[in-house]
Amino acid sequence: MLVLTRKPSPWRDPPGEVERWISEQGFRDGLLTLLLRHTLASLLIQENADPGVRRDLEAFFARLVPDGDRLFIHTAEGDDDMPAHVRTALTSVQLSISVTGGRLALGTWQGSTCGNTATQPIRAPCCCTSSANRPPAERAPVAAWRGCQPRPENAQSGIL
Repeated sequence: MLVLTRKPSPWRDPPGEVERWISEQGFRDGLLTLLLRHTLASLLIQENADPGVRRDLEAFFARLVPDGDRLFIHTAEGDDDMPAHVRTALTSVQLSISVTGGRLALGTWQGSTCGNTATQPIRAPCCCTSSANRPPAERAPVAAWRGCQPRPENAQSGIL
């Protein structure tokens, strides 16, 4: 399970965890789908070479949808509650990424980034499903982990 926090930044780069999962499953080529199962978290593909990109994203979202804005009436979990929902709605909770040769097929400067859109730490389960091919000798029964439904024969699911 991914645990997202805000400090020093709400954005983190989890491809190491994702690629480790791909490697453990023996996937070679296909499509990986990531789904964050939380209403206050986001997934993006962005530049990962310069940490200033994440800082700028955080600053932009803070200006665009500031915490404590009196426009919002939904404040059940604090002044950041509805602004965090809006920030999540403006981004995405699901990504599909090609897998080539057992690795994420991202561009030179790209990385998958998870973000906590609220000010408090959250626990955001990430459901991973892959339709990537594995050599026949390595095919094991399909695992259905908490939060994911069973998949077709050559697909695999799990929670990061």
